[in-house]
Amino acid sequence: MPAMAARRYSYPRFLDSQTIRLLKFKTPCSDPDPSVTAGQPCLDVAVFKMESAPPYRALSYAWGPPEDGNDAATYAESEAMSVIIDDEFHDVMPNLFDAIVQMRESYPASYFWIDALCINQTDLHERELHVAIMDRIYHNADEVIIWLGRDTSNSSDVFDLVQRVADLDETFFHSFGYTASPEELVTYGLPDTSTAVWRRYLDLYERRWFSRGWVVQEVVLARKPIAHLGSLKVPWDVMVSGSKIFLPERLRKGFFARLRDVKDIDSLPLGRNAYRIGLIKEACFQRMAQSLLVVEICTGTHGLTSAAHFLVHLLRMSRDFSWGDPRDRIYSMLGLINFTARLHGLPPLDLKPDYSSNSTEATVLTAATQAIIKQSDFLGIIAQVSDPAFRRTQNLPSWVPDWFRSPNFAMGRRNPFDASRHRSNNMLHCQFSGQRLFVKGTRLGTFRGVHRLKMDNDIEHVISMLRIAYKSWFPLGEDRMEVLWRTLIWDIYGHAQETDEHPAPPFLEDSFVSWLYSAVASQSPQMEPAELSTHMAELHAATVPEAKQAGGLDDTRDSLLGTSKLRAALALALHCVEDGSGEAKPPLAPPQADPERFSSHASGVVWAQNLFVTDTGYLGMGPKSSQEGDELWIVAGCPFPMVLRRHVRDGEAWCFVLGRAYVHGVMHGEAVSEETVWEELCLK
Repeated sequence: MPAMAARRYSYPRFLDSQTIRLLKFKTPCSDPDPSVTAGQPCLDVAVFKMESAPPYRALSYAWGPPEDGNDAATYAESEAMSVIIDDEFHDVMPNLFDAIVQMRESYPASYFWIDALCINQTDLHERELHVAIMDRIYHNADEVIIWLGRDTSNSSDVFDLVQRVADLDETFFHSFGYTASPEELVTYGLPDTSTAVWRRYLDLYERRWFSRGWVVQEVVLARKPIAHLGSLKVPWDVMVSGSKIFLPERLRKGFFARLRDVKDIDSLPLGRNAYRIGLIKEACFQRMAQSLLVVEICTGTHGLTSAAHFLVHLLRMSRDFSWGDPRDRIYSMLGLINFTARLHGLPPLDLKPDYSSNSTEATVLTAATQAIIKQSDFLGIIAQVSDPAFRRTQNLPSWVPDWFRSPNFAMGRRNPFDASRHRSNNMLHCQFSGQRLFVKGTRLGTFRGVHRLKMDNDIEHVISMLRIAYKSWFPLGEDRMEVLWRTLIWDIYGHAQETDEHPAPPFLEDSFVSWLYSAVASQSPQMEPAELSTHMAELHAATVPEAKQAGGLDDTRDSLLGTSKLRAALALALHCVEDGSGEAKPPLAPPQADPERFSSHASGVVWAQNLFVTDTGYLGMGPKSSQEGDELWIVAGCPFPMVLRRHVRDGEAWCFVLGRAYVHGVMHGEAVSEETVWEELCLK
């Protein structure tokens, strides 16, 4: 039997960009069919000029199943339910139907604006016009109703907990970033970690609405947004404050990740999208908001000086949202961007939606990236490309970020790095030619050793990491162990505090040694004596700097103090005595510093990263897809060293961009001088 055609309201007239339709509940309902049930919603439609429209509420909702965070999940046509508009049936999907039923109960006399009903979705021209004015529609609404779905589990206790978390001060979140453990939640008057309400708390923030890209504009521009779960409701600002509990590393990774049995935690929003929407709103109304770190990285400007800068911020902060049409990752933000531009007296973004067959996600992203580079006269945006393993957009040039999985950055407030000395010499030479970007660069070296970083307790990983680190010899005169631990955290500490500490404080060295000690000691009880001796010999060999033979490191007590401390701690962890080299004696007791103070901070930085050493002696950390033979470059106008892979095909040479790197000793332009020779590179 063929499927029944969807029933649709017959829209009597076309709307221009100055008029909108509004809906109002009608009681009693004039049933167009005697089979209609008594509870079926009935609505009347009225058309108003934008400037003279009566007070109304706008609905923000997910088109698919509300409890499914996967935006690819959809309803089947057979699941459609009908409402009655001007005495005609109109089919809607269950989540919208549930929202309409609840709105009839909560706000029976109100006018409503609902995109699926107030825009003729079959008229492409009308749809384009009204997508372009959605910023005005949502901003002009008296309230924006955020529909999270029906309450199927009596969630009043969850909403109560949201309010309690929202009332906590900032010291709570700072303590769980560095010292407190999840079990200490009870000391703040919160439920124990074993309480089932925490899983339902996470479920609330993982509902599908929080991953739908269009909701960003709808809520940021709302004058009074209110979240609804069935008949329960809470102000949106409270929801944002309640989401802060997902930010501290020790809670997110040590508690909430376990509730989801998630291993690749850094690649997931895990409740944080509500907070990101809050940051977007802050940036929209405060041009110099502290949350604009990535704008500074990509454009060299801290704050909003053009609409393109705000586009950068939106692309970064909305990376875990999703859209049915991937081009809408940019087009859905245009109203919000231009609203912000008007608010701050800036020119609008010179970009209009193009849904023609020639327009693809790759062409839209490339055009946006070119506009950002041209307006900022800066190449920091190429450091935003994600590792090739995470790129999803087909036919996208390697120098264009797709923003699906942007790289992690250790800093939280400001970018302290300027590897190309762009701030002082302001040198930028770049040209566009189709998918090619021509830049100037100077080569630092070729990868000759690579180790995939993991913050785990595998002794083989420890040995491999140390072996890579002790093959380096730059910066000259610095202990390799100090260079290593500073590299693992980008030499920055404190991204959850008001200011970042750069260079990172020296006390972290003891936490790093404690972490390595605990990693090795956790495995040594299961080892036979011969195996212990073998590992100690390997660790000893790994921590003998090759630089001694090269004359790059002065082998004195001061310059090797950290290495001596490390080797003594590892010897104790393996129940061995030092090998007689005389460099150190085993300590009488295990290291006392808190290992998590280093490891919890480093784990987010080293995610999907490789440790590498170049043939020229540099130690660095870069994308996980990097391999021996890849090259390390300083690119003029880019604040980070870049990892490139050379290609030659049909007589044409170009470089594929793998991603940015941290290289200790070059991040402030130490490798650039007036004598530096700059080569032309083709990025493709």
